[in-house]
Amino acid sequence: MGLTLAADAAMARRISLCGDGPLADGGEKLQCNLGEGPCVQTLQQRAPVLAEDLGDVHTVRQWPLFALEA
Repeated sequence: MGLTLAADAAMARRISLCGDGPLADGGEKLQCNLGEGPCVQTLQQRAPVLAEDLGDVHTVRQWPLFALEA
């Protein structure tokens, strides 16, 4: 389980502000490297995204690489 908070000034440079939980750092690195995941989607949509189950079919369709690696 993990939670991250990130900011992106005009989608130019993403900055991780904080993380909590044993998986937060690894999940944040995966999203930066893969370019997909809940934080990436949140910044694109400008709305919160909750991912309760990374094995869920809908979640896997949204972030196939992130869901597999996470």
